[in-house]
Amino acid sequence: MSKEKKHIISKILIKLKSQISYIARFFFFYIPKSLEILIKERHYEKKFGIKTSTIYLLQDSLSAYRDGEDYQPTPYKKLEKVVEYLKLSSDDVCADLGCGKGRVVFFFATQKVKKVIGVELVENLVNVAKKNLNSLKIKDRAPIEIFHADVTDFNFEECTIFFLFNPFGYKTLEKVIHNIKKTLMPNPRKIRILYYNPAHRKILDSEDWLFLEGQVDKTNIFVWHNRLD
Repeated sequence: MSKEKKHIISKILIKLKSQISYIARFFFFYIPKSLEILIKERHYEKKFGIKTSTIYLLQDSLSAYRDGEDYQPTPYKKLEKVVEYLKLSSDDVCADLGCGKGRVVFFFATQKVKKVIGVELVENLVNVAKKNLNSLKIKDRAPIEIFHADVTDFNFEECTIFFLFNPFGYKTLEKVIHNIKKTLMPNPRKIRILYYNPAHRKILDSEDWLFLEGQVDKTNIFVWHNRLD
């Protein structure tokens, strides 16, 4: 066998070994992880008696700045880590901004908090969230309110926890952060803002009244809190 043929065969074997290694990693790492996520999704949806898994593609944004985003549910595995991180109390009022079908709202309601609020502009999603609320199987839960409203006009004066899964664009987020800040004057309190997949995190980073507190374990969820002095 010529040196050239040996060289070609060697390259083929190296490439084949690399492909086999990739396939092995896929089957032994990614598939079990995917199955774990799927099992957890089905477990909570059945336990809660709700349907929140399907993505909703936004046809047209009716928000003030026309920058709404599609609905995607936050994985339950990450929500477990969120509530573990937050250590919520009976004084907390949690708000999910752009709540979609209500998954985060219902999950927060399993905690011993004062109240949970969902704010959503898309009427179809509001209807689904309210339908899920009516079919909710959780008996020992916090009070829940679902609002059909534009977040730029909403009064967040009672809220202490804000959750955002990248629900809207730069302009809307800028306005929302400004509105939250305004509520601290009539009602001084500690607040925390959780931003999942923070596409516009520079808005929060640039606010001198907000401090980056940390990141929820092994997620892309970042947490800011306000200055308390």
